[in-house]
Amino acid sequence: MTRKKEMPGNSQLLLGIIVVTALVAAVHLGIFSFRETEDSPCWIAVGKYLLGQEEALRLSPHCLLNPLIPGAAALLSWVFGIPVADAYLPLNLAALAGSGILVHRIASHLANRKVATVAALLFLIDFHTQYYGFAAMPDAVTWFFELLLIYLALRFWLKTEMTATIISLQGFFGGLAVLVKMNLVFLLTLIPLGLFKEGGMKKHRLLVVYAVSTLLLPVLFYSFVYAQVGVPPWGSLTSGLMERSPTLPAHVTSFISAFLYTLPFMLIGLTDPPFKKHQQRFMLAISGALITPILIWPFVMSRFSYTLFPLLLPLAANGLWRTTEWMTTSRRVRQVVIGVLIIGLFGMGLLRMKLTLSNQTHLEYFMERVSSSVR
Repeated sequence: MTRKKEMPGNSQLLLGIIVVTALVAAVHLGIFSFRETEDSPCWIAVGKYLLGQEEALRLSPHCLLNPLIPGAAALLSWVFGIPVADAYLPLNLAALAGSGILVHRIASHLANRKVATVAALLFLIDFHTQYYGFAAMPDAVTWFFELLLIYLALRFWLKTEMTATIISLQGFFGGLAVLVKMNLVFLLTLIPLGLFKEGGMKKHRLLVVYAVSTLLLPVLFYSFVYAQVGVPPWGSLTSGLMERSPTLPAHVTSFISAFLYTLPFMLIGLTDPPFKKHQQRFMLAISGALITPILIWPFVMSRFSYTLFPLLLPLAANGLWRTTEWMTTSRRVRQVVIGVLIIGLFGMGLLRMKLTLSNQTHLEYFMERVSSSVR
């Protein structure tokens, strides 16, 4: 009986996320179109290499070591006869819709459904979601796998019994995720941490099963790449660290840029955190797994800081609800205000897109507006 009651809600959620994704895509692509960024040629070239159209020695080792998304783009290109660059669009659209659903599922477990719905909307309208989700880049699919690893680990932590079959499947999928983007390797620690609930020799056996099933695919592929171009999987990290050393101010600036418009609502959300107390250990584990690659990677960018969104957007969503509660006691009015705020944030994201693509700052833009109005 309970299942029948839940299904309509799940169907409505799925439909709602797909509709919002389609609306955001229609607005964004209607204004800015699908495009390539300065990093896109690297990811397009790997797809062409897999189609036999590019030589391995001409590829960036970093992109070659993350082959799954370019491989999927190459497959779509081969099946439908479209350019590899254009094949990223359907991949990204599917990933964004799937990510919106997973944001909702994860936030529902960590907080509540009210916060989860707004968090999913905040993700779909965010500037970074738009900038990288509608470009020939791997970020959108990477976010999906990031969220899926977190969601599967969350479900795993909630299980009362763990079997070798479940562990091996988790490990195989984890190894697959590493081939999507190497920074996801830190999320693989969530399963071993969950195994500490088990005792005795069973825990050790399951850890061995997990390690073997996780390492299988990455070791085979990285050995192949090393034989082709002579670059180890950690080559990009070590060479980057030799060239530069990230500073704390750079990381702070990157973080502010990543959550520029939602940061005030995160601070408001902290006044009454929405997260369930029994999930604190899991959230701490997620935080460590997401922050570690940001800190050790030698390149500091807001797109890397944005990977913290699974924890921070629910906090911002809570801040939006707290803001409306201070304004009115009417539930219906609060929902209307939330809708207005989300539309406003979407508009600000579109404005930031315009400014970014035209190499213009917010200050320059508003000074121009003031100057033109004075005239």
